[in-house]
Amino acid sequence: MAADPTEQPTPPLDESIQATKAETATIASQLDTLTGDFDYTRRQNFMAALQAAESDAYALENVPDKFPAGSTEQQAATLYIQFIRLQTKLGELEEQHKPYLAHQLAALAQDVSARFDWATILQYYAQVATPADAPKDPWDNGILANAISSTAPVRETLAHAHYGVLGSQPYGQLEATLTAIQSQIPEWESRGFLLAQPRDPGTETLPQLQTRAQELVTTIRHIVGVVSAYAELKRRYRDGIIRYNRTTHLLNQVVASLNEAGGYGFNANDSAYLDAVSNFLAAQVEQLSANGTYPATGSRHRAAMESLQAVPVESAVNAITLEGFHEQPGELLVVTESDLRQELGLLVPACFLAKIRLVVVTTRPTEAPKEDPHVVATTPTEVPQENPRIETIGWHNGEFDDQGNLVESVIELYRSPRVQNSANVHEQAYTRGEFLDTALHEVAHSIHSALGYVDMHDWETVVANDTTAVTWYVGHARKTNVDRGLFEDFAESFMLAVRNPAILGAKSPARYQYMLSLVAKYMGEPQKKIFLQEIAARIHKHADTVQQTRSYLTDLEKGANND
Repeated sequence: MAADPTEQPTPPLDESIQATKAETATIASQLDTLTGDFDYTRRQNFMAALQAAESDAYALENVPDKFPAGSTEQQAATLYIQFIRLQTKLGELEEQHKPYLAHQLAALAQDVSARFDWATILQYYAQVATPADAPKDPWDNGILANAISSTAPVRETLAHAHYGVLGSQPYGQLEATLTAIQSQIPEWESRGFLLAQPRDPGTETLPQLQTRAQELVTTIRHIVGVVSAYAELKRRYRDGIIRYNRTTHLLNQVVASLNEAGGYGFNANDSAYLDAVSNFLAAQVEQLSANGTYPATGSRHRAAMESLQAVPVESAVNAITLEGFHEQPGELLVVTESDLRQELGLLVPACFLAKIRLVVVTTRPTEAPKEDPHVVATTPTEVPQENPRIETIGWHNGEFDDQGNLVESVIELYRSPRVQNSANVHEQAYTRGEFLDTALHEVAHSIHSALGYVDMHDWETVVANDTTAVTWYVGHARKTNVDRGLFEDFAESFMLAVRNPAILGAKSPARYQYMLSLVAKYMGEPQKKIFLQEIAARIHKHADTVQQTRSYLTDLEKGANND
């Protein structure tokens, strides 16, 4: 057990030890001065004589007589004898003093450990656990496994005291550990790592503490698994964005600090540390749930959904800057700004619209935009050089933070919202439909980029269980790149779900259910009610069209039979 600070095992011998060390250092310096001018052979001969006599104290006393009287070697040998005597004396003093030193060290470690403000330490570490390419605080060596590496001497001292082996440590090691702790105290105090008064030790038994620590480890590992899976999904669809997963790095270090098997787990026996980890973990889950990285539950989930559903549709739609929707000489504008805003407000949850900064109708670029470390651009088609029959008709540019979370989207549309004045009503309707399909496809990329873990995971499950290519383009994209196929599958499925729901429902019921549920759950009640009514109307319209086509085909068949 740790030493009781009220008991003094032996009188302190600090002054005698320090005086002896000082005298020893003086003799050593004088000895170096005397032998400093010895050449190699002279030094070797001198040292050989000392070494030959070193194991025999009587012979050592007679070493000076082996050298000429008054010679430098004789003076040096005399000093060397004094040096050996002082070293022997110092060892004896240290051995007498060691119980007191061990007691002093244990008492200091107990006091410091009882005053560690683990909540502040964990919070500090969370702030300095920055991406690998960012400037680091000198204390951030990436090892919270030691509960901040500088606290290791305290933990190790308590462990040795607990198992009754502190006094068996070499004197020099005890002294170095004491010095290390004393030198760190001002730094800890300046960072707010030490409380003014020691905490109560608590009443939990060691088995209870260890059980609680392992429960925390299990919980943290589950969270790390979810966060890591989400990070992999982000990497898949937002290549080059996430270079360093700050959260998993941080939580893995907490796990290591609780894991006895790794040799770093003595903090698992500290109830205050476990309390701090529990509170720290709750704060991390709160933050992860807020940005969709970890599934929210209960009141937290309700509050998050209510916040997203409360985004005003009209203000979100009107906040989007629209460019390129203007009349041209000799052309008719079949999709106006008002038309697009109406379609978006009708079919897209306001919280996703709030991520879109700009939708611009512009000329198709001859090459892809220059790479930016925080921008991911996705196209719904191949570049013309790869297949002359395929044209790039839109582009989604997503700006992300360093953890792969969508900040805002810019959408470029290369289809024209205009037709020639001479275009008939069918040509106008076709152009309008193709333009809106493209716009909703690109908006879907923005939505996909903004999804949290649960929605992305559910989508991956849908496409894993149903490999249907809902459009020709999805099949084409899959052949180009598997991940791109998944990305384009989402965009095409969303576009069909809101523009031609009957078609998606017939081709892939699972995708239809996913998309309609996704859209509806993020809408406030007024928007959701109108949305569901609109989807029903579009399905009925499609059914009416199919029925009319069937009637037409029946009439044709009757006419052919009569002929």
